[in-house]
Amino acid sequence: MCRYFFHLVNDSSSIPDKEGQELANREAACAVARRTAGELIAHEVGAGRDIVHLTIMIDDEAGARVANLKAVANVVVSENPLVP
Repeated sequence: MCRYFFHLVNDSSSIPDKEGQELANREAACAVARRTAGELIAHEVGAGRDIVHLTIMIDDEAGARVANLKAVANVVVSENPLVP
């Protein structure tokens, strides 16, 4: 098991992860980052934001960057229901 740290950067802030999470491997850490990104985007869109950008940087316990996850959501509401 290795401890992974998930540092969040969005349009308005940067939040370092000081606790981390013990996971089996890099793939498990990436799965956690994907779920977290989905939850954060759902929260922001649910709060009325139409554009959301976020990055989750994953570091291992030695401080090495093992992955970056970048996510973007762009909500477009059409006034014409016939236009996709």
